[in-house]
Amino acid sequence: MLNEHQANPEGFFGNAFLADDLFYGSSPETLDSLLAVKQTKQFAENELIFSSGQMPCCIYFLIKGEAQIIYNAVFVRPVKRAEILGLTEAITDLPYEITVKAVSPCRFECIGREDFIRFLQNEPGTCFRLLQMLGANLQKVYQLFANQ
Repeated sequence: MLNEHQANPEGFFGNAFLADDLFYGSSPETLDSLLAVKQTKQFAENELIFSSGQMPCCIYFLIKGEAQIIYNAVFVRPVKRAEILGLTEAITDLPYEITVKAVSPCRFECIGREDFIRFLQNEPGTCFRLLQMLGANLQKVYQLFANQ
């Protein structure tokens, strides 16, 4: 079914999860616990952040620079600032579906998969916001297929 959307993969992968949306309204304690587990990583121009098929080790937030999402060797779209990458893969512990590549030198904030899972277990408000975001995304994908 996904092959039907390869001509316009942005329609399928066009919904970005933004850190600002997920952590909006979080308490200072929640944000402090997040800061305690995040790391900053630098990537050079043309360096792969992660590749399709790799097992997830982190979720990534673009802080500075330009990166792009690639699916099946096809450019999909640029990564948005503060976009959360690898989120569903980290939660499901399934391989990354996309490849993300730095277009210019980039800085990402990263949270290890296990740390993020523990964070969600201890932060029910954030976990519920994430559930709402994933549900809305699922509905958009459903509409994309239903309207074909």
